[in-house]
Amino acid sequence: MDFKVIIENGEALDKTSIFITGFHGLGECGFIVVRHIVEALDFERVAVITSLDGSPPFVSVEDKKIRLPFEIYAKDEIAVFIPFIQPYRHLQVEFAEKLAEWVLSRKHFKECLLIGGVDERLKTNPDNDFSYIPSRQYKAQRKENNAYIEEIEQKVLDTGLYVAGPLAIMLGYFDLRNFSSLALLSYAARDRPDPLAAARAINRISEILAMQNIALEIDISELEENAQLIEEEIKKQLAFEQETIEQSKDDPSRMYT
Repeated sequence: MDFKVIIENGEALDKTSIFITGFHGLGECGFIVVRHIVEALDFERVAVITSLDGSPPFVSVEDKKIRLPFEIYAKDEIAVFIPFIQPYRHLQVEFAEKLAEWVLSRKHFKECLLIGGVDERLKTNPDNDFSYIPSRQYKAQRKENNAYIEEIEQKVLDTGLYVAGPLAIMLGYFDLRNFSSLALLSYAARDRPDPLAAARAINRISEILAMQNIALEIDISELEENAQLIEEEIKKQLAFEQETIEQSKDDPSRMYT
């Protein structure tokens, strides 16, 4: 598989220690979270990932700048990978493994937070907003924080439920390589984008990072106030992307228009 990371600002990237990402999974929760973090705190794009065989063949324009499918942003100690478009389904496993390998190769990264969603219909406790899946190394590094680890273990994803897609591949890969990582799964609507679930996840991320003296103060009022508008915007974006991908299969010339 063709996979290459083109670094635009290595100095800013080297200062980071926490890697955060989320994909277009249930409720679009992971994608909404990482996009809002980058936009709300004015992160700088520091790298892009090129994949000639894994990336759908189109770009977009925002703020008069070309936006590529796979971009990495950074600010202070945090790096964020945003997949504006999902890798092709048949290459998602390999893409996620390559991304995980790249994270491991960057020795300044000490931890990864993987953000996703879990079907809100599976919630058994109305007071629980999240399920977690920690890697072995994540728990080992926080063994002195008994209250936090106890909370994580009490809310570990129930036996019999599965995480799918790139997030699952990366989580398993990190656990295998003894790298500290945590999947934070917000209970979300299954059939639509869920900005409110994403807002809860952002608050929780801020709390988790604060334990390491890393400040991530984000205003989530926009997500809460404009939830309906954000849902409609993402639905339109997903529909357009799917239509473009399908049409490019039938008519290769559309890839260049």
